[in-house]
This record gives sequence, structure tokens and C-alpha cells, in this order.
Amino acid sequence: MKRAILNISILALFIIFAVVKTSAHYIIVNKANPIQSIEIGYLRNIYYGNTTIWQNNTKIQIIDFNIDNNLKNEFCNNFLNIAPNRLSRIWLQVSLSGKASPPLIVTSEKEMMKSVADNENAIGYVESLKKLPDEVKVIQIMY
Repeated sequence: MKRAILNISILALFIIFAVVKTSAHYIIVNKANPIQSIEIGYLRNIYYGNTTIWQNNTKIQIIDFNIDNNLKNEFCNNFLNIAPNRLSRIWLQVSLSGKASPPLIVTSEKEMMKSVADNENAIGYVESLKKLPDEVKVIQIMY
């Protein structure tokens, strides 16, 4: 009986974690980008500055929020498995090395969507799909 209760408790925790892990965050790109889905490892490599070129050989433009933005904090923790301040330090190193340009920083989801809409090579993330511009599409994350 105790084992059954333990198994149910573990299952409940797993379900709760899965719901939190996949909270409403959507990866967005410009509609002109041919990508339809993205592997979680590839997404992490983009945001860590390790991957700077799309598979169609164009330069990736990362659009991101300020370090103190709650959405950025959730995105970093839930998808990138890194604290926002650690990610900022990585980008400082990447930028100083000349390997890549740092992300373009925005302050709102509206600005995020506009920046992705205006740049065919941009990638970003939002929590809400309300007022998603026609030039922007959501891509699926593959785990």
C-alpha cells in the first residue's frame, strides 16, 4: 500500500513538473524562415551562442528580453536550463571573442513580435499568441 501511494505521488510530481516545464512559451520565427520545428539542443546552442547560422546558411538574429524580465527567467530555466545571469555572462564572453553578436534586447512581447516580424533571420519567444503578426510563425520544440 505504501509503495502504491509512493508511486502515485511520484507520478503526480512528474505530471506537475511536465506542466510547469511546458508552460505557455512559444518559439517564434519570421514566416520567411523555412524552419518548422527545432530540437531543444539546437535551440539551446542558439541561445548559448554556439550556433550562429541557420541551416539555410543565414545569420541567426536572437531577440531576447532584459535579464530582469520574468518571461526570460522562465524561458531560461524551463528551456535553456540556465540562470539568466549565467546566460548574460556567456554572451559577454561570446561577444568579446567576436564569435557572435549579442541578442537584440526588447522590453515587451509586442516589441519581440515586431522585431521577429521585421527580420527574416530572427528567433524569439513569447508567452501569448494574441496579436501575433502575419509575418511571424510559431515553431514546435522537439524534445
